Amino acid sequence: MRAVSLSAKGNLSIPYSPTNPAPSSALRVFSDVKIPQPSRSGELLIRVNATTVIRDALTWPETYIEEKKILGHDFAGTVVSVNDESHDMPFKVGDEVYGMTEGSRAGAWAEYMVVNTEEACVKPSRLSWVEAAAVPLSALTAYQALFEKASIRAPDFTRQGRASGTHQVTAMKEVRILVIGASGCVGNYLVQLAKLAGAHVTAASSSNERNKDFLCALGADDVVEYSDLTSSGKQYEVIIDTVGGSVLKTCWSLVADNGSLISVDSASWNFVREHRDSGVAQEEGNVNALFFIVSPSRRNLEQLSAALDDGLLKVFVASTLPLEDVRLAYDMSSRFTSKRGKVVLVL
Repeated sequence: MRAVSLSAKGNLSIPYSPTNPAPSSALRVFSDVKIPQPSRSGELLIRVNATTVIRDALTWPETYIEEKKILGHDFAGTVVSVNDESHDMPFKVGDEVYGMTEGSRAGAWAEYMVVNTEEACVKPSRLSWVEAAAVPLSALTAYQALFEKASIRAPDFTRQGRASGTHQVTAMKEVRILVIGASGCVGNYLVQLAKLAGAHVTAASSSNERNKDFLCALGADDVVEYSDLTSSGKQYEVIIDTVGGSVLKTCWSLVADNGSLISVDSASWNFVREHRDSGVAQEEGNVNALFFIVSPSRRNLEQLSAALDDGLLKVFVASTLPLEDVRLAYDMSSRFTSKRGKVVLVL
């Protein structure tokens, strides 16, 4: 089968690593990779139709765990075989599924991949393969940031939730949520989900001129540029950051007492300790401040699938390229563009 991995480990003195990341030119499509097989209970083999490119994947420690590691996490495809030793397999051969692998496993930049039942979910019927592949990592990150890490009450988008009325949450009028990087791949889901949860949503980006109309269409109540964040004097019960850097430092003065400050920016993994050591944040504070990495969750994906099938969430795809153009795709994902959404590889 065809699959993408790094073609070399760099020179012997300075091997590729998170501090010396591989360039996109090190990505190579290998055509003679052995098709993996589900060998453990609860695993299934997927024929991948589409996958996505993440802009900073070549800086992740997980990328360098093993030599010639097949990269990629998001997937959309068809189940071709299952290991059903547990007799509790929720999928069957022929099912159309989508999802994401756990951070250390990857494997989606390939014609076939093995996933477990927690990493997959039935694909929303109204989405194409390309659209479905663009959802999991970004939307799950937003969902878990809001409803698990920030403890916002989650709507129930499933059929049971619609029947009971819990798909709409209206008791959050006083909860103010600030989304940093609101026009990005994770940010746009944060805005949409927070609004569906009944919050007052302020969407922050680098340019109102470029992003205001887009963010208002997603449901943002207010839009603001990073440079104006502190001028209003507003404070927020929940701030979720996707960009890091100086903007994240500013957020400490914006988060309310007993509020939550959450970052998903991969370069900000140690921001709480760094900011407290540098005096940006108080050592003894009452803010729930944390960095987290998204985890696979079929239960969360089922909620997102229901919202997607009901047309409650919009999906954005910036570009679609064949697997052979993975180097170009990675470069496209890393540069500024006016296009919204993910870069998707099709197989």
